[in-house]
Amino acid sequence: NGKLNGLAKYNTLNGKREREGIYKNGKRDGKWIFYYENENKKWEGNYKGDIIEGELIQYTENGNLKSKEIFIEGVLDGYYEYYHENGKLRQSGRVKNHMKDGEIKTYWETGNIKQIENYKRGLNDGVIESYRLDRSLIFKGNYVNNYKDGSWIWYYLNGKKMKQQLY
Repeated sequence: NGKLNGLAKYNTLNGKREREGIYKNGKRDGKWIFYYENENKKWEGNYKGDIIEGELIQYTENGNLKSKEIFIEGVLDGYYEYYHENGKLRQSGRVKNHMKDGEIKTYWETGNIKQIENYKRGLNDGVIESYRLDRSLIFKGNYVNNYKDGSWIWYYLNGKKMKQQLY
């Protein structure tokens, strides 16, 4: 039928691996892997009918995990994880139709929680807590439809209340 079918491997002009994957009737279909110039994996994921589908894993040039994301019919939609350069988790949460949805956790490079926030259809909605590197609470508040709502409290390093504001 004149269309690519089966495993295809592509190299750079200097002969290093660039990408490899499977074609079905001329479209990417199945696992694909892309490589950096040093031939470490850049990212890997699955295609269905030339559209990214399922888990997409990205790496840094030195081989550390950079991110894990879920795609449904080419749209970012599902649980995700982003990583610091040192390989520790930087942020995790859920995206629904390209928008944050539910609890999102952000971490310091040490692995300690930096912030916990809640989203609904891409807008802040619910409790938000922010922490210092030493795990002490900086502030706690609440959002409704991206607007501050109710009592917001800030804390000193020793844990005592610094101030409180009502919204």
